[in-house]
Amino acid sequence: MFGLGQGVIILLVGSFLGAPGKGAVASTSAHRRKITQTRTDLMPVQVLSQPVFWLMYLMFVLVASGGLMAAAQIGPIARDYGIASVPLNLLGLAMPALTLAISLDRILDGFGRPFFGWVSDNIGRENTMFIAFAVAAMSLLLLTQLGHSPWMFVVLTALFFGVFGEIYSLFPATCGDTFGSKYAATNAGMLYTAKGTASALVPLASLVASLAAATYGWSAVFAIAVAFNVCAALLALFALKPLRAGFLRSGSGDRGDAVPLVVDAAALASETEPALSAGFAAQSRSDAAAQQQAVTLTAALSSSSTATLADTNIDRYDHARASIDEIDTGLEQQTSVTPSTSYVGVTSRLV
Repeated sequence: MFGLGQGVIILLVGSFLGAPGKGAVASTSAHRRKITQTRTDLMPVQVLSQPVFWLMYLMFVLVASGGLMAAAQIGPIARDYGIASVPLNLLGLAMPALTLAISLDRILDGFGRPFFGWVSDNIGRENTMFIAFAVAAMSLLLLTQLGHSPWMFVVLTALFFGVFGEIYSLFPATCGDTFGSKYAATNAGMLYTAKGTASALVPLASLVASLAAATYGWSAVFAIAVAFNVCAALLALFALKPLRAGFLRSGSGDRGDAVPLVVDAAALASETEPALSAGFAAQSRSDAAAQQQAVTLTAALSSSSTATLADTNIDRYDHARASIDEIDTGLEQQTSVTPSTSYVGVTSRLV
């Protein structure tokens, strides 16, 4: 019944969704200026050839394996620690320690996803990853030493799951920032298969615990998870951050889809003067004025390096794109191509 209720809610909310109109441009926000994003869209087959993708994949596997292990084995761990059935009182509610731990874990797991997404919008993706993965490693390390106390078990597992859920918001966001928005769903889906790879490591946790039961028990499993999280934290700050920055500075490696732009006015006049004269002769005075406005805005954008776009040029770029879409639609409807009169559209790739 709970699943059916969820389905009904999704269908009702989904009925209010609609596709944006042609030429619609999102307003510029402060967060957009803080986060480095690509200006090209890489297809999935192009993404698979990028080292930065496989580095993110490895990091996802390292972090997810520890979280999935803890989620699957929290019951056996609590019972082995002898605190699973210990009653605890929280705000007047009495419940066993294991039940309370699981309840808080799920709440904080869900809360951590939008929270760390917001944090990463302000301080950067890799910086947020480093903080979250380091806190996860610390909480697991403390759990091996203090987990035999019912309250410490509840608090430390809640802390761990509070920073574990962020991988499901940070990695898709980082993937979209790096490889573009056009194929964001497919690219993020490929990255998400890392969770399946990580889940294959979960049964190994029980095997390791059983083999090391006489000496280390679950401490051996926690040690592996701590090492994975520490490794992922260091990779985020010292490998992913510089690698992704270089990838974006180079123009996103394999450049992906072209972004049509009218070239600057000087080149347009010198290279295509005869064709443009014939083309504009067939257009109305208002169409020519609109085209000139779009060329002027795009020329202002072309004068600055795409690697260090100023905020004002970002705004001009958005408005120029919308204006050019409208102009192209009007020209297609009004212009008929004949042997004596033609219109030549000149486009270039945004580098």
